Amino acid sequence: MPLPFPKSHKWGYVDESGIFCIPPQYDSAGTFNDGRAVVAHNGAKGVIDTANKVVVPFEYSDITDFVDGFAMGKRENGSSWVVVDENGTLLASCEWGWNLGSGMFAMLRSDGYVVTDAKGAAASDSCYEDVLGFVGGDRQMLHCRRNSFFCIEKLQWAVDGHSVVQKFDFDLMYGFCNGRSIVCKNNREGVVDLEGNVVVPIVFDEVQRIDDTIERFVLVKKSGADGFCFFEIDTGRVLDFVVEDAFCVSSCGESLYWILQNGMWSVLDSDFHVRVQHVGDFAEQMTETAVLVGRFGSWKYYISSGLALRCVPS
Repeated sequence: MPLPFPKSHKWGYVDESGIFCIPPQYDSAGTFNDGRAVVAHNGAKGVIDTANKVVVPFEYSDITDFVDGFAMGKRENGSSWVVVDENGTLLASCEWGWNLGSGMFAMLRSDGYVVTDAKGAAASDSCYEDVLGFVGGDRQMLHCRRNSFFCIEKLQWAVDGHSVVQKFDFDLMYGFCNGRSIVCKNNREGVVDLEGNVVVPIVFDEVQRIDDTIERFVLVKKSGADGFCFFEIDTGRVLDFVVEDAFCVSSCGESLYWILQNGMWSVLDSDFHVRVQHVGDFAEQMTETAVLVGRFGSWKYYISSGLALRCVPS
């Protein structure tokens, strides 16, 4: 899959050998999802395919990544958001909304959020204060109504009666990943599972994911701390080093942890031994295995295969 890469203040795409397959010509460039990528040209955003064909014209001030064949965009001359399919066809509009995946959308209307299909047809008459997405596959969804969070059967959509799978008593929930959600209660954060059982104590000033699983570690910040620590979910231990930020790249069943300390990024293996130290002052995961790294104005990719790292300069 082509990787976005900057050169001479423009963005193009390189292959995994570092050769430009789409010349640098865009003001900004996103990663490819569903074979589509959001790019900016002359101040407007559109979408291209992997052959650099424009599939959504440059008529948007903002547009999301494609998920399951659909994106949402805001037209430059309008205030509403629209659903766009992979051919650029406009399907529905709303004041504000987002793609839930599986062809479903949360759309803001006059009395709250409704769940619709891509054409804007509501799945039911129920309105919610918030819709946080699918839980446990595509059978359940997490909703908020009257300041309470509910896990609701997808095929029922009602809030009352047997369709409510689980009710959660938290001030805020951030949505489930791998059956776990970061939550907030009384201005403290932690993590719970689908049944509401606490898996990370709700005692921290802030909790952050380091990947999309919330499986082995999360980042936690204690009151007065200068940064985050790694919290190991299964054991409850807090690792004794502090980071400004971190994220995890997993491939071939192995994990590498990118950590930011004193303004520089380093790479640790799954035992937290240093694999590469001070690789750059900027690092962003662009695909599941590729990390774009900047160091003093130069750019390169680090692509992981298990614990092995391959460097791909342009």
